[in-house]
Amino acid sequence: MKKIKITDITPKSMKSAVLIKRLLYIDEVDSTNTYLLKSSGVYESGTAVLTLNQTSGRGRGGHVWDGHGCAAISVLIKDRPLSLLPLAAAAAAARTIAALTDATAKIKWPNDIIMNGKKLCGILCESRTTPSGGQAGVYVCGAGFNLSQSDEYFAPAGLFHASSIYAQTGRRINHATLASVFLAELEKSIKLTDIDSAALLNEYKKLCLTIGMEVKILPSGITGTAIDITRDGALVVQTGSGDVTVYGEVSVRGIDGGYI
Repeated sequence: MKKIKITDITPKSMKSAVLIKRLLYIDEVDSTNTYLLKSSGVYESGTAVLTLNQTSGRGRGGHVWDGHGCAAISVLIKDRPLSLLPLAAAAAAARTIAALTDATAKIKWPNDIIMNGKKLCGILCESRTTPSGGQAGVYVCGAGFNLSQSDEYFAPAGLFHASSIYAQTGRRINHATLASVFLAELEKSIKLTDIDSAALLNEYKKLCLTIGMEVKILPSGITGTAIDITRDGALVVQTGSGDVTVYGEVSVRGIDGGYI
């Protein structure tokens, strides 16, 4: 078995952080989320890991993708209920891209980061309950940012709705800088959730391009208009037969008439 090389790259700016206090770089790993879940007994809460070589990244629904050109960042959080973590992370990711590029990034519900109709970042939050079965267990929040690929990279793979920060903005962002900014923004979002979850939801709604758009609910194929986000992060879709509260997947109708 290949030995994993791990380097502590915690920036000085994180030393005073309360929730996310350590950043490790892994030279290669199958999945940063899987690594932290398996190692949750070794690392303290607030430990984050970063890699540019994630070989078996995972998304919602168990989708797997090639991590070439992608900065994968995951953070371990213990012993606090975080029902709105996926939305908090999405808001943090959108703010991160905006801060580093001066370009506007939006959220496709629940947590895909979109620019000009193209996906730049995906987020996967996973949890494992404690042996006692309590609500506060082990959480891992992972974000995969497409950093440097050209648009020509995605087309042969059939990823016509994917792009990268570089392709959309012309900015080349250092992976360590990206990680430190994202983790700082994520800490802000989690703190805001603790203090005023309504304020976090209001910020999220302003960033969410899905609201007001025609969507298709999956796997049923029912279509309607997304009209709101509930207090627990679900999407409310107005259909011909009434409002539907959605916790699973939806596709949004794009400017070309297709769904993304």
